[in-house]
Amino acid sequence: MTISNTTRTITAGAAAIVLSVGAAACGSDDDDTLASIQPAAEANSFPPPSEPVDAPTVEAAAELLVGLPEADAEAAARDAGWEFRVSRRDGEDLAVTADLRPNRVNVEVTDEVVTDVLSIG
Repeated sequence: MTISNTTRTITAGAAAIVLSVGAAACGSDDDDTLASIQPAAEANSFPPPSEPVDAPTVEAAAELLVGLPEADAEAAARDAGWEFRVSRRDGEDLAVTADLRPNRVNVEVTDEVVTDVLSIG
């Protein structure tokens, strides 16, 4: 197997670029550099802090949302501090995640109007 001089030059050049970029990304390990990075890491911690919200009940959510057009119901839920999700539309169950969110209201929408609160979570 023979490798041309052009291939060797390209391969060597690519390796040099990777090494120089990697070395530049490493930076220094002095305390000033680490101290400047630390607050940014804390500020971007996951999950972000959130204000506690009272979890809705099916009854309270139904009283507020049933009968409203979908867009108005979504805005009303958001104003109450709840997440809003359509789980059934026009008689068809929709694919939804199974994660539990205590402040999420799952609703049924028929002809663009909220007709039922199916569950909380």
